Order: sequence, then structure tokens, then C-alpha cells
Amino acid sequence: MKTKYLVCSYFKDDSKGPFVQDEHPLEEVDLPEVRSLLELPADYQFTDMYEIKEPHTEYFKRKFNLEFDLETYQYFFEAQA
Repeated sequence: MKTKYLVCSYFKDDSKGPFVQDEHPLEEVDLPEVRSLLELPADYQFTDMYEIKEPHTEYFKRKFNLEFDLETYQYFFEAQA
């Protein structure tokens, strides 16, 4: 089965629930670039979710045309098998 890569948003305010608020499937993900951006080893295999912090947002905006509201949401790069 092929791994899917997404950017998912979750409310920062836990009282609103821990559920995914939005999912953005990503096409043509350059995994070496994402590993470097997230400061992961070059041979790292994505198997979980990885927080996208403010310094990372420019990359995802540029590559995938995404918008971020960091005041309201937390964002994660996610790998789903």
C-alpha cells in the first residue's frame, strides 16, 4: 500500500476536541526536502505526525499553496499508510 502524505490541522484549544479540523492531501512530496526542513535524519522513514511550526510554514505555502492560522490551529505533516 502506498503512503499518503497530508497536512492536518487541529484546534489549539483542547476544549474544542482533539479531532482533525482539516486535511490537505499533498501531491509529489519531496521527502528529502521535508526531512531536512523538519531536521530529521536523511534515512528517516515517515510513520507518524510531525508538527509544522512557524518557520516551516513558508515551505508548505510555497510548495503546496497552503494557508496557516497559527493562532487557532496546530498543523502536522502526517504519513498515512
